[in-house]
Amino acid sequence: MHQTANPWISGEGEPISVLRASLGGVVKTVVEHGPIFRAVSEAAPLDERLEKSWSVFMGRWDAAVRARIEAQQRDGLISPSINAQRTANALNSLNASVLISEFGRQPQGDSDAVLETLHGIWVGTLYGRSPKRLRASKPSTTKHSK
Repeated sequence: MHQTANPWISGEGEPISVLRASLGGVVKTVVEHGPIFRAVSEAAPLDERLEKSWSVFMGRWDAAVRARIEAQQRDGLISPSINAQRTANALNSLNASVLISEFGRQPQGDSDAVLETLHGIWVGTLYGRSPKRLRASKPSTTKHSK
């Protein structure tokens, strides 16, 4: 799974499109092995060794994403106001929860829709915009009388 995410993690290419490809690889992996991920995540709190293994697995993701966020902060692509560690933890926890929920049992969710959702959240969080810019409606300036 780490190999599929490597293009974004290693900083290859245009960040938003490479992030999409990397997330796509992660989604594909979990589609194929979702029940295993679900079993491990659900059993981990009941078994000390499994809990440690799950924590190490997630910790490696957190460290890799934190390092990429920090590198892109240095490059001016991501705001320096973002806490790299907390953001990495949050995004990875979100991914794990959504992916296990969508692909951990049959019938599985829509992999394209899940990818769109996760990509939009990651891009909005890290780069401050969605992949497709949307114009917000202007709030009404008329005053309402009581």
